[in-house]
Amino acid sequence: MAGARPLPEDRDGPPERAAASGTADDGMRAARTDVEGTPFDGVPSVGTFFSYDEPSDTTYACTGSVVSSPGRNLVVTAGHCLTEEATRYAFVPQYRYGRRAEEQPFGVFEVERRFVHPAYVPGSRSVPVSGLDTAFLRVKPNARHQQVEDAVGGGNTLARPASYTGRVTVIGYPGPEHNPTGRPIRCDAATTPLPGYAQLRMECGGFYSGVSGSPWIADFDPRTRTGKVVGVLGGWNGGGPSDDDPGVSFAVPAEEATFRLYDDAVHDRTPRRTEPPYHPGGGETWQQARQIASGDFGGSGGGSTGGSGGDSVVVWADGEVTLFRGDGNGGYAGEERLEPPNDTWQHVRSMTGGDFDGSGRSELLVVWTDGEVSLYPDVSPGKPLTGERTLAPAGSVWADAAHVAGGDFGTSGRAADLLVVWKDGELSAYTGVGENGCGTEHTLRNPDPSWREVEAVGVGDFDGRGRRDVVVGRADGELDLYAGTGPDSLGDEHVLRPPGDAGPSGVRLMTVGSRLPGGRADDLTITRLDGGLTDYVGTTTTALGTARVVVPPEVR
Repeated sequence: MAGARPLPEDRDGPPERAAASGTADDGMRAARTDVEGTPFDGVPSVGTFFSYDEPSDTTYACTGSVVSSPGRNLVVTAGHCLTEEATRYAFVPQYRYGRRAEEQPFGVFEVERRFVHPAYVPGSRSVPVSGLDTAFLRVKPNARHQQVEDAVGGGNTLARPASYTGRVTVIGYPGPEHNPTGRPIRCDAATTPLPGYAQLRMECGGFYSGVSGSPWIADFDPRTRTGKVVGVLGGWNGGGPSDDDPGVSFAVPAEEATFRLYDDAVHDRTPRRTEPPYHPGGGETWQQARQIASGDFGGSGGGSTGGSGGDSVVVWADGEVTLFRGDGNGGYAGEERLEPPNDTWQHVRSMTGGDFDGSGRSELLVVWTDGEVSLYPDVSPGKPLTGERTLAPAGSVWADAAHVAGGDFGTSGRAADLLVVWKDGELSAYTGVGENGCGTEHTLRNPDPSWREVEAVGVGDFDGRGRRDVVVGRADGELDLYAGTGPDSLGDEHVLRPPGDAGPSGVRLMTVGSRLPGGRADDLTITRLDGGLTDYVGTTTTALGTARVVVPPEVR
């Protein structure tokens, strides 16, 4: 663009996209792919950046896209882009190579303020820090006094990815060294998880330096030429293993940290310096999870009813027991060991959180494979599980229990009741469970072959009328909800998800809690056979809530 100064070549190339040395993970390696990005004329909402101090050339760097906002003046790109604070930058949507500023289709928009997470370090390869490689830019109106969103006819919607495996449209501007005509390229590609990182990965050739910040657009509408930006090209190593063979690219998905940064940009706030978001591991790790239970175990601030908080206790295949503390904002603050690997905890049949002793905090109720039922009243971060109280001895009828879930079926005003699915498909509710025993049994359903196929159960408050709504997960992915379950009858059935909609991985473990402060227990956490873990926040009796991918599945 006439009237532009060249940006130093290394601003959007090495070291950010330098070749990874000593990396054995297949997900980091460049791919030999037949899929190539296709040069085209671009779309109005995607453009590139220039510096116009001392204008002299047509060199540009990085890619950005317009996102819808109240001020209609925000652009999203990668955090490692446009880092020279003393330099004035400009965004040019649907840039036309060689044309003067006044000849560009929608004009030129000077960058007024840049918003990036204070903990981000450009080019990082660490799990938490590289996941912060996103920036929002507030831009000034163009020479025609138009805000950028108005000028281009509408922005893209910022959205969380529904899954780490899907399809996206990626649009970017490779730098002049590999793109002498300055045209953008487009690739319609499949996404997979980047192993070991909460990031997206695609295989498509042609994405050389300059494409950092490219939007990964889901549900691209060819009529409006916009869609949902679910990530931006960047992340580990600046967004790819090597600029010499750019067949693999990575993206930071639009998750909680991205939305907080977006909110800062909307309200013109300086982002607070906080620790990078905690990452609870990958699908390879979570395939080893054997039990999970939610509750207020560490004062995370999620939920006020015992058993419905934002913390989770997990039992692993080797018998280790760990506590994932909720951060009070829908995420996780960290993991702490409660029990080291051991033989005893490998024999857990099922477990659940609940307020069984009336303390207002969560206790952990455990059903063992030999029929013993135990209550652990003091579950706290960093402390071993002590104070076990036996509610039923080994050899009891509880050896035939398959799944349990704590809830409130209207008898005590707290989560002191228990839903039980038995091995023969019978369904029971136990009321008045506490330190003195397992309470009173009520038969909800006689033995039923279809209930023998249940993989996981939970009890939550999905209609705002109390924690008495039963949700059931099956191996084929089906999710059913029984609203208004009481001690004498199973509630009305609603299908939240039909069989097969979860793909081949189905439902493995499930728990219900409140991931947000003061909320009710309407957030559903599900792990799958492939190790993926997803929170469905704000689930109702008729629909799954907003999907938030916490752990991407294992890559095979």
